[in-house]
Amino acid sequence: MESDPNQSQIAESERSQLVEKMVLDIINRKTCRKVADVVSSIHKVDRSISADEIHDAVRDLERKGAVNLSEEKIPASFVHSLLDPWTNLPLWAAVLGSALMIVSLYTLPQDGSWLGVRGLVGAIFLFILPGYVLAELLVRKDKPRVVERITLGIGLSLATVVVIGTALGYSSIGVRTEPTVAALSAITIAGAILVSYRNYNQRNKARRIHMNFLKNEAGID
Repeated sequence: MESDPNQSQIAESERSQLVEKMVLDIINRKTCRKVADVVSSIHKVDRSISADEIHDAVRDLERKGAVNLSEEKIPASFVHSLLDPWTNLPLWAAVLGSALMIVSLYTLPQDGSWLGVRGLVGAIFLFILPGYVLAELLVRKDKPRVVERITLGIGLSLATVVVIGTALGYSSIGVRTEPTVAALSAITIAGAILVSYRNYNQRNKARRIHMNFLKNEAGID
């Protein structure tokens, strides 16, 4: 019984070393520059490792001089965070795709080579964009793989188009191009906003946890 505490300490030490190795491996392979990126990358591999453990490992590695991560600056509000296109890629893709669809629908000529352009934009808008956004919203980022994710996205797009078409068919509006485009744009953009809001909360939470670690460390020192 007396050896149990020692064994527990050894196990904790070995786990801490394992987490530190994972942090270093992630940083070296993916050139992560933010703590939130490290947390996200490790959680794709092993969800059993808590964010606290990862932040502890990052803090210890920073004290050793092994890593130097600059924590990202999170905008004060969700609205301001929407201005960053890279962290809100689904939203900007939804807005851009909807805008291109409307432009191609009302401004491009309906003959000649423009028909191909209109067809390409329409195919992306109908069969790729809605599913891409819904997959980001509904599926964990570590599942499924790329090919499965593409297949899932196309399937979700087709399902969304069918649902919208059915709803419009039973309504007084009827299945027409303009209402279909409007409904699909609204659903896609609304889903993308939810994705952005969830990601903003996750990044903000990761930043707060890291800042609390730094404050506690400064208090201890």
